[in-house]
Amino acid sequence: MVLPKAVAAAFFAPWAFVLTVNNLPTDLRLRIQKSDLLQQGTKMRTVKLEPPKLKGVWLTPEVREITSSFPKEYDTKELELLWAALLACYGSQDRALQAARSNPQIINPSYSFCNTMLQSKEALLEVMSKEEALEVMSKNPAVLQCGPSLAALGASEIKLVGSFRSLLNRVPKRAGLLLSTAFLSIALLPVLVAQNPHLADTRVLGYTESLAGAVVAPVFAVAILYLLKSSSA
Repeated sequence: MVLPKAVAAAFFAPWAFVLTVNNLPTDLRLRIQKSDLLQQGTKMRTVKLEPPKLKGVWLTPEVREITSSFPKEYDTKELELLWAALLACYGSQDRALQAARSNPQIINPSYSFCNTMLQSKEALLEVMSKEEALEVMSKNPAVLQCGPSLAALGASEIKLVGSFRSLLNRVPKRAGLLLSTAFLSIALLPVLVAQNPHLADTRVLGYTESLAGAVVAPVFAVAILYLLKSSSA
């Protein structure tokens, strides 16, 4: 069963979150409103800085091709550490390479750290089987960048995020960029209007909130319900 934390992505727009939750089935709406996430907030844990827990592994030509596309040039040892962590997490070179191609940032030292990746895998295995963890990591390699903060989520929520990422990956890149830009523009429009002293106390704010609510709330609701269905399948 998916817990209410699944809708945490809607928090960036409180009014959209309220509209979304109010349009969900009663039992799910009540679980969301009474959840610890809303009552106490997500408890995040940090990774203490410590020496790498493994030794680097020589980069294959395929991995070098990926890292060569980074805007910044990194020390080879840093890249080898991340590649070693990726191999340890996925258990095979093919799966690790597929993850790196799907999300190059997973082997980018600016975004990833080997110990965090290892701790993320451990956190996954605490709440799900090895096969389920591999499925989640295949759908969303970025889950390995979360570290101990995954402890704040359950298996259902983690799978939900992975499914959502997989769903987004099916959208053509150019179309996805246009849709994302339009969606965020509409979603943030009420915020911009509210910050304008000449518009904040006018009907314009109400109009923009209505427009954004009409666009954002259904998207969140459909996404949540779709993923709930996928997770329970």
